[in-house]
Amino acid sequence: MKKNTQETFAFQQHVNLNLHVTEAGKGQFYLVAMPPGSSKRSFQAVDAYTEIAAVLSRRGLVIVHERIFGSLCAEPAVRAARSEALTSEGIFT
Repeated sequence: MKKNTQETFAFQQHVNLNLHVTEAGKGQFYLVAMPPGSSKRSFQAVDAYTEIAAVLSRRGLVIVHERIFGSLCAEPAVRAARSEALTSEGIFT
């Protein structure tokens, strides 16, 4: 049976991130990060990947499949935030 855990993190008083972590089998998890639409894309990417990296690190996980949806103009900020957050937690994909 799958466990469904919702983790909500507040980074600053005006910036929130909903991070859903669902167990998908032994040692496997499904993560969905949903930042608010009201903050800047670069902050959303940093906030999301900081928390994703922390969850992965705490649970000893790595990314084996990933899907990101958003505007193409946000791609550079997303790639930079992803690289910084995962590298700082010692996670390499």
